[in-house]
Amino acid sequence: MKPPKSAQTILEVKSRKGHRAREAIFEAAIRVAGAEGLAALNVSRIAEVAGIGRASFYNYFDSVDDVVAELMKRLQEELEEALTEVHGEFDRGAARFAACVGEVVKRLSEDADFANLCREAMRGSEEVREQFRKASRPEIEAAIAAGASTLSREEIDPYLDLVGLAVFSGGAEAKASSRRRQVDILLRAAGMA
Repeated sequence: MKPPKSAQTILEVKSRKGHRAREAIFEAAIRVAGAEGLAALNVSRIAEVAGIGRASFYNYFDSVDDVVAELMKRLQEELEEALTEVHGEFDRGAARFAACVGEVVKRLSEDADFANLCREAMRGSEEVREQFRKASRPEIEAAIAAGASTLSREEIDPYLDLVGLAVFSGGAEAKASSRRRQVDILLRAAGMA
């Protein structure tokens, strides 16, 4: 006869199951958003792809908006983590901007779901596009101040919109070499390559 499980052991098992279910919901949302767009995200579709019951979804989230908010937070954290090392290798300016963009292109080419989610986030959210501009703007401003860019300050945001399109459009089907080539052209056009 097996000894009874302690209350703590039962809670630990439930906690692990809950964590796995939350992660399954996130993975399903990433796959659905990447394949069908953010507009296709709904509780029924996420639950179906996650392999859980629709009612189970509500054990972990109040709404699809909560899942999307968490996905956007994770997306930002993943990109920031990928760029932390690059930031330490270069001084602020054109070289660091180019290296950061290269790191993002590399990351997108390694993970199709991530690439599709990034594409959808950039396409569907002005807030996400503004975060990209806000994170990148200081590098361009430093390049301009150092004489390492031909851009004017008024051209920074439109330029970053073009870079964002080059990097994030096309989702997983875009080849890293194609993205990199487009970014290189934009860097040269701004006098930063």
